[in-house]
Amino acid sequence: MTMKTRGLTRRTLLASGTAAAGLSLAPTGVFSPAIAQAKPLRIGVLAPLSGVYASLGMNKTNGIKMFFTEQNMSVEGTKIELVIEDTEAKPQEGLRKARKLVEQDNVDVLLGVISSAIGYGLKEYVNRAKKVWVTTGAAADGIFKKANNNPYAFRSSLSVYQANEPMGTWMAEKGFKRVFVTGPDYAMGREAIVAFEKTFRAKGAERVGEVYAPLGTNDFAPYLTEIKRVNPDVVYASYAGSDAVRFVQQFAAFGLQNSIKLAGYGYLAEEDTFEAQGAAAVGVYSALNWAYGIDTPANKTFVANYRKT
Repeated sequence: MTMKTRGLTRRTLLASGTAAAGLSLAPTGVFSPAIAQAKPLRIGVLAPLSGVYASLGMNKTNGIKMFFTEQNMSVEGTKIELVIEDTEAKPQEGLRKARKLVEQDNVDVLLGVISSAIGYGLKEYVNRAKKVWVTTGAAADGIFKKANNNPYAFRSSLSVYQANEPMGTWMAEKGFKRVFVTGPDYAMGREAIVAFEKTFRAKGAERVGEVYAPLGTNDFAPYLTEIKRVNPDVVYASYAGSDAVRFVQQFAAFGLQNSIKLAGYGYLAEEDTFEAQGAAAVGVYSALNWAYGIDTPANKTFVANYRKT
C-alpha cells in the first residue's frame, strides 16, 4: 500500500499497526535512518515482544516500522526516529517503560500498547506528563470514556464493543440461546464479554455460566470441565495471543468441538493463530474489524508488501 503522509487515516494506521506475518525484526532499541538529522521527531513505541501477546506486539511493531519506512522515515520534512520498548501485559512494567521513554529517551510522542491493563494507567500518566499517546491496541472501552477524557490520549484502533456487540446480535439471530462466557481475567477480557452479552441477552438469549482465567493460563482443563458440565449451545471467549491458541486447542482436545459451538472476540481465531491452532480452529466464529483476506486492491497490496518486507 502506498501511504502518503497527508493520506494518513485511522484505517491506514490500524492496518499498518495490526498487519501480520512471520517476520523477525530487531525487537528493541532505536530504529532510524542512517541520515544526519538535527532534531528528529522521536516516537516511543510500546509493544509486548515477549509473553502472552508477543505475536501481536511483534506484528504491531513490524507494521509501524513498515509504515514509516514507506514514508522514508520522514513526516512533513521532519525525520522520524523510533525508540522501541518491550512491554508485557503488566501495568507497572508498562508504566515504567513509558516513563523511561519520556523522561530518559526524551520521546515526543508515545505509540502502541496492546494490553488494556497498561492502557488505563498510561492514559493518566500522559495527562500528567503532557505527552501525546496514540494507542494502536488497548481496546478496553473504559480507557476512553468521556468521564476520564484528557487531551493527550487518542485511539487509532478498535474498541472492544465494536467487535463484540455485533457478535451478540448475530449469534442470537443464528438461534443460539444458552451461552457460557469465558476470557482473561482483566479489563479487556471482561469488557469484551459485557459488550457481547448486552446484545445477545437483548435478543432473549441467556448466560448459563462464566469463568475467567488468569492471563497466561497453560491448563484450561478446570474451565473446560465446567463448560462440559453445563453443556451450553455456544461458548463465547475473549482470549487472545498464546492464550487463544491454548484455549482453542484444548477445547477441541477435550472433545467439545463437535458438540458445542465456539465463538469469540476476533483475536480468538484469526490469521496469527491459525497455524498453531490447526484443525482446532475450524468452525470457530469470530469477528474483528480487519482480516488478511479482505478483498480490496488496497488490502491485497498491503498484505503483499508486508510479507515481502
